[in-house]
Amino acid sequence: MTNTELNFIAVNNYKTCKSIVFIDASDYNPDVEITQAKVIVDTPMGYSCDLSFYPKKINKFNSNSLKITNVTNTNQLTSLPSGLYKFNFSICPNEQIKQTVNYFNVCIELKQLADIVCCLNESEEKELTHIKKLIENLHYVKTYAEICNDVKKAKKLYDYTVKEINRLSKAGCGCY
Repeated sequence: MTNTELNFIAVNNYKTCKSIVFIDASDYNPDVEITQAKVIVDTPMGYSCDLSFYPKKINKFNSNSLKITNVTNTNQLTSLPSGLYKFNFSICPNEQIKQTVNYFNVCIELKQLADIVCCLNESEEKELTHIKKLIENLHYVKTYAEICNDVKKAKKLYDYTVKEINRLSKAGCGCY
C-alpha cells in the first residue's frame, strides 16, 4: 500500500496579480478515496478562509475565493494584497495528511518596478542597477518565506524594499 504525500507547487503569475495558483503534484494512495480536500488560507489581512480544493488539479485562488470581493464578473476581480499567505492543505484524515505552503505575494511590487523600468531611458544606468537590486530583494523575500520558512527575515526585507520602491515612485520614475 502506497502512502499519500501532499505536494503543492505555487505558480508565480505576475501578469495580473489577481490570483495565486497551485499545481497539485501530490502522490495519492490509489487504494484510498480522497475525501475532505480542504485548505485553510491565512491571509495577510489577518483573517482565514476555509475552502476546498480539487485534488490532482490546478487550483486557483482569487479575490472572490479569498473573501476580498464578491463579484460575478471576473473582470471585477481585484489584485490580491501583498504579503504572506499561508495555505494549509489537507485531506481526510485531515490531522494526519497535510501540507503547509507559505506564499509571499510580491506581484504588485514587481509590477511597480516593471512600470518604472519601462520609463527609464538609457542614460539612467544607476537607477536600473538599483531596480535590479530591488527585484532581487523581492525574490529573496519569497525564498526566505517559502523555502527557508523564515517569515521574520522575509517581512523585514520586504518592508525595506517597499520603502525603496515607494521612494523611486515618488521621485517621478514611474508611468502611473
